[in-house]
Amino acid sequence: MKTRNIVIGVVVAIIILAFLVPAINPLPPRKFTISTGSDSGAYYGFGLEYQEIIAKEALNLEVMQSAGSVENVERLRNGEVDIAIVQGGILDVKEEEDLLSLGSLYYEPIWVFYNDALNIRRLTELRGTRIGIGADGSGTQPVALQLLDVNGVTEDNATFVEDSLGNMADMLIDGELDAVFMVVSPSSEAVQKLAKIDDVDIFDFNRADAYRSRFTYLNSIELGQGALDLVQNVPDRSKTLLAVTANLVVHKDINPNLARLLIFTADRVHNGPGVFEDPGEFPSSAYITAPLHDESRRYFKEGASFFENNFPFMVAAIFDRLVVILLPLLTLVYPIGKSLFPLYRISMNRRITRWYNIISEIDRAVHVMTLEDITRELKRVAEIDEELREKTKLPESYMARFYNLREHLELVRSHLIERRDELQAKQDAQTPARAHT
Repeated sequence: MKTRNIVIGVVVAIIILAFLVPAINPLPPRKFTISTGSDSGAYYGFGLEYQEIIAKEALNLEVMQSAGSVENVERLRNGEVDIAIVQGGILDVKEEEDLLSLGSLYYEPIWVFYNDALNIRRLTELRGTRIGIGADGSGTQPVALQLLDVNGVTEDNATFVEDSLGNMADMLIDGELDAVFMVVSPSSEAVQKLAKIDDVDIFDFNRADAYRSRFTYLNSIELGQGALDLVQNVPDRSKTLLAVTANLVVHKDINPNLARLLIFTADRVHNGPGVFEDPGEFPSSAYITAPLHDESRRYFKEGASFFENNFPFMVAAIFDRLVVILLPLLTLVYPIGKSLFPLYRISMNRRITRWYNIISEIDRAVHVMTLEDITRELKRVAEIDEELREKTKLPESYMARFYNLREHLELVRSHLIERRDELQAKQDAQTPARAHT
């Protein structure tokens, strides 16, 4: 019966958990989408890496191309995609309400390539020039316009040209532009091409600290001599660049398990070293472009869980949430257990006290017992002794009282035997006398 009750209890617990876990922690959708950038850009390449890793969890991540970060944000707000890679500076972290960041992923340098005949040292010197500011919808354009504006360069005193990175690079080489802004990886084809053109130079942001004090999303990074090409020594001297960070951004209503899977995936993709990144520097809770998601905050604080490191992600997600469910239950069980322990102790004390009362009652009455009484009480003592030895299971903390009880029981048994022998001797002494009479 006891085994049957245990089995029934386990089955009921499993059924309850089967309904409780999905209700508290619903599984992510089988298919979801990420908005990246053009098929020649870094965002799209990273999207494909995410897709490959997530496919191992039997989930389908669809990678969508876009014009850039601005379009990615629009798609997120309109519910067209679930995830987007977004350049820093596009969103205001203090004002954003609907979108959340899962973390920053890596540095994106702000490149300003210009015709070295201009010999400029400050952006203010770009007045009266033709400037490529990136395509409409790209992340380059808003950053370029902000930096130009604080330097007094506007559409009133300069010519702004909107176009793709590749086209702007060609226009600068052909003399159709005087300078171009690009927010892109150093491995970009456009960067590699322009950096090796003799009459094109990379702008050195020698006032980086001033820009960082105005725009909190900006960082300063060093482009070392020869960093782009050691053989050709490109660049031929170190440069200070400004940089934003790429962010993995989601809608605030995203499935929490999906958010966890995404930051777990990003950690695998972006954790290594880069041209500007130290090993383990990214993904990060710093340099974010929208408020940080709670799952990311937990991940950056605690790291991947034991289950995530040793089991498929979806299995790990269930185990992790089981722990979350069981811990509060344990906090309830503990005080209940503490309250039950005194009751158990009282119960054990009452049992031992009952046995002591019985043997004490027998011991007090020994001196007035008849032979018939003694026979009855010796049988009673034997029954108590059997109950104590074979039928009673006491915890170790009560063993001292248990053995004291048995010693007293033997003492009472000896008193009964002494009284029986005394009465038997008297009876035997009286028998001859009666017979003689």
